[in-house]
Amino acid sequence: MNTAFSQVTRNEKKYEIHLLDAASMQRELDLLLRRDFFSRNGSYMVRSLYFDSLNDIDFREKNSGYEKRKKVRIRIYDPLALEGKLELKQKWGDYSNKKSLSITRDEIGRAMAGDYSFLLDHNTQVSLELYSLLTLGCYRPKTIIEYQRFAFWYPENNTRITFDSDIRCSEINLNIFQDNLPWVPLTNENLILEIKYDKVLIRTVSDVLKKYKLNQVSVSKYMVGRPIYAHSIM
Repeated sequence: MNTAFSQVTRNEKKYEIHLLDAASMQRELDLLLRRDFFSRNGSYMVRSLYFDSLNDIDFREKNSGYEKRKKVRIRIYDPLALEGKLELKQKWGDYSNKKSLSITRDEIGRAMAGDYSFLLDHNTQVSLELYSLLTLGCYRPKTIIEYQRFAFWYPENNTRITFDSDIRCSEINLNIFQDNLPWVPLTNENLILEIKYDKVLIRTVSDVLKKYKLNQVSVSKYMVGRPIYAHSIM
């Protein structure tokens, strides 16, 4: 089977930024960087279904402050999408490694039901790694996170800057293809600013960021997207 997959290792930093500062920064970056293909006319929707093990090991390791941690998700950009990305994202402090595999709508449905056998048909290193992780850990869907993303990119050092707003979650209904879900809002007037790059951040972008009072955070959309579970273990 011809399978599309990718693997990326890079620096990744997150900040909270007020929506007014975000608008100002976006105007400056528009003069320096290129907009992401999907951001040509504004923001676009990102929807992710997060999985965790039988004993919620990924949530617990992040909650305990482990430097090395991971998360597994399926990402789509439209409830009518015919395919999506199954991703394993691993982090070590500010460094991240993402392995991504393209899967069909039918395969997404099978994953939601806990059937990962289709990964054996892909027969790649990434698919077999995901199969072992998901089956041995008894991974199951836990929450859906959706938000609006506005993104810039620049080829030098594979630079990518994203602004995520209107972040919301659904822990009750876990059908990633359903149009209207029982959303719980997770953000107010602040956006999540993510800066990703290889090696070093280019000087022009760094100079723009220094104009704003940015506080680096270790916020995880998956963590804040499980308020019911978080409350149950308090």
